[in-house]
Amino acid sequence: MVIGKKMVVASTSNALIDVKNICFQRDWQIILHNFNLKIFPAQWVLLKGRNGSGKTTLIKLLTGLLSPQAGSIRIKGTYSYLGHQNGVKPYLTLKHFLKSLPISSLQKPALSLVNKLGMSPYLEIPFSELSAGLKRRFALVQLLTPSVDLYIVDEPFEYLDQETVAIVWGVLQEKINQGASLLMTHHGSVPSDISLQEVILDV
Repeated sequence: MVIGKKMVVASTSNALIDVKNICFQRDWQIILHNFNLKIFPAQWVLLKGRNGSGKTTLIKLLTGLLSPQAGSIRIKGTYSYLGHQNGVKPYLTLKHFLKSLPISSLQKPALSLVNKLGMSPYLEIPFSELSAGLKRRFALVQLLTPSVDLYIVDEPFEYLDQETVAIVWGVLQEKINQGASLLMTHHGSVPSDISLQEVILDV
């Protein structure tokens, strides 16, 4: 999980993400060509496409892990990011995480997430000793604890059982209801009561 803030020059657009004509090529393979995307407050966007279509590459470009060869990317406000890798230190426990929160007001929402995701019995177990599913739940607690303008997550439901998947859908919807925006990749189905915009990538 990465929490970041990007400030941009004054703009008449209220878009949180403004991607204009970006191009990205790895060796001989063109992954993104003149790609455009805008995401506005309280908007839920799902990136879809077959393997190799550029979904993860786009997310890495947005979060600064990669740089486009052409075009521009602007992000307003704050964001919280979780990729395929959970990004949690092996020795960290949820108990340590809760105590380490820099703002005491974050401890209550973090504890609420711990309870919702069924992580209360694992508060004192180091991350490295958790199962793959529990590791992903831990990472989602980290991702969703801060109150930010934009959440960016690559395949949030990896290794999760169906019951937990349903809970996570609900938590993500709560973030949208609170005015945040969400950009995610997901290769599975979407619940019928979830309203989001699909952006299809293809090579």
